[in-house]
Amino acid sequence: MRSKIPLFLAVIVIGGILYFTQEDSQLPKVYFEDIKPGMTYEEVINKVERPFQDVGSGVYILVYQLNDGGKATFFFNLRNVLDRIEYS
Repeated sequence: MRSKIPLFLAVIVIGGILYFTQEDSQLPKVYFEDIKPGMTYEEVINKVERPFQDVGSGVYILVYQLNDGGKATFFFNLRNVLDRIEYS
């Protein structure tokens, strides 16, 4: 029985970390008001210093989780310039 307690505590701690990390990575849509097409990848990353998911293959496509359950997706062209933003 004694050996199960550390495992149980580890599961609780890891679950708590994952929960709070997920909550912190969700942003309000207004957080992205200053992000506009024509900005470079570096400019966007410098303004939005938050966790994101890069789903592009050969080009950058950044996906941010919004606190209303939606997503903000940023599409960059081959010159690493923001072409468009989609909210879903």
